[in-house]
Amino acid sequence: MKKFLRGSLSRFLFLFVSLLFHVTGINAQDTLNCNERIVSSKGKLVKIKYKSEITGTKQSFELKSGLWTFTDEFDELVKTEEYKIDEYGQTSILHGDVTYYLDGSPFFIIKYQKGRLTDFQAFGTGAVIDGRKLYSITRQMDAFTIVEYDTNDINSTRNLTIATGNIASVKNYEQLEKKLGDENLLMEQSFSAGHTNNYITNPMIEDYGKIKSSFNNIGEFIPGWSVAQPSPDFHLTKDAFSGKACLGLRTLAITKDIEYLRNELMEPLKKDSFYCFSMKLLLSSYSGFATRDFSVLFAKDKEWIRKDLMFEPQLKFNTSYLIYKSRWMTLQCVYRAKGGEKYITLGTFQSLDSIRPLKVQGYSPEAYYYLDDISLVPIQNPDECPCTAKGTDIKIEEKNEPSPGDIMVLNGVLFENDKDILLPESKDTLDKLVQLLRKYPEMKIEIRGHTSSVGNYDHNMDLSDRRSVSVFKYLVSEGIDSNRLSTKGFGPNLPIAPNDTEEGQALNRRVEIRIVSI
Repeated sequence: MKKFLRGSLSRFLFLFVSLLFHVTGINAQDTLNCNERIVSSKGKLVKIKYKSEITGTKQSFELKSGLWTFTDEFDELVKTEEYKIDEYGQTSILHGDVTYYLDGSPFFIIKYQKGRLTDFQAFGTGAVIDGRKLYSITRQMDAFTIVEYDTNDINSTRNLTIATGNIASVKNYEQLEKKLGDENLLMEQSFSAGHTNNYITNPMIEDYGKIKSSFNNIGEFIPGWSVAQPSPDFHLTKDAFSGKACLGLRTLAITKDIEYLRNELMEPLKKDSFYCFSMKLLLSSYSGFATRDFSVLFAKDKEWIRKDLMFEPQLKFNTSYLIYKSRWMTLQCVYRAKGGEKYITLGTFQSLDSIRPLKVQGYSPEAYYYLDDISLVPIQNPDECPCTAKGTDIKIEEKNEPSPGDIMVLNGVLFENDKDILLPESKDTLDKLVQLLRKYPEMKIEIRGHTSSVGNYDHNMDLSDRRSVSVFKYLVSEGIDSNRLSTKGFGPNLPIAPNDTEEGQALNRRVEIRIVSI
């Protein structure tokens, strides 16, 4: 009979959880089932001795005390609980934290004081199943919503919303944005998502039917949008860039999937026509990393992004770290259609080992971005759509047709050690740059100096600025109008290689140009 009841309970719980996953969009990879995982426990037992009032015999029983650990068959930690014995010495009560672990890290914490639940703390979205209790954890921008279900009574629930902290309270983060941020990312969109000729379906994410709360894994619930790699999220929040909703995805995570979003365009693109792609992006306040790789794939078919990344995106925003948490960024550039493209897919399009993350303030080991106000508008002139953070690592020796936003690395430009004095061998590369500027007499460029992280930070910032000025002076001496040129030193802030090797340091010590306009 007990076996039958356990089987019935398991089947009921399975159906209950399946329904919950369907409603909330919680992904199985973010689910911790303690009932299945836990195989052993360890902790302190205190023997309580007493004398029976009926028989007068001495008897004893044991009570849990202190920290208890619960592990799985591989001896990996699943849960910890903290106990104390009540003042009467008759029972153990929870006093401290009950911590649930997923992939070796704290995932969800329930805090108790003398047996009374006092608070929750969440570190990610998903679900925890423990005995008859099921905790559903969803996120709405920078707050978690926890719903506790009793699987014996579906109507029995408790709700608690936990704010994870306003970004304004993150100490010194705005100073980090000023130091490392690319102000070019803060420009206004050339064409708003509300433009009458916008090809994006549901561009401001304001068509979401009867959905009343945020949920993980958008599935096919948001018109025009779908999953190209599990599992992007839907956020219903007043903090969206416009309206009441936005989308969200990971571009970096160690133990979870990197996510991709797909949009079905209103109509196919026309061959050789120019389109201005633009979108708003915001790094979540809890993200502990920022990335500099965000791309757009245009395709005729509904492609599924596999881990081997067999597709090559046409737009790559990879020259600046996307670090802003206090202000929405703009990713924008021109796309020339091949003809017939009906879908766009958004994501990093980088393998985990090739992503170049930047550590920032935030408790979660991931880079998670909110997306809003996406537009794709046909244009006549590419100059109508200046690019932000677009890079193709074009070398000056190559015969690429330049366009606004391109980054050209001047690989042959060299300086005396720790100085801003150009070496003679730099002349060949600089003369080719002069030829390029003469070929395009309306072209305006920004000369950008970079250093490795070796040495004093302020010195490197000054050195990178002076080296960009040296290139500026050479170009002017060759007859290039100074009004077409600007300079900026970035010091060690935008590395293109790790600084822990001499080879990486050499690559980071560079001068490049960014085409402002043609």
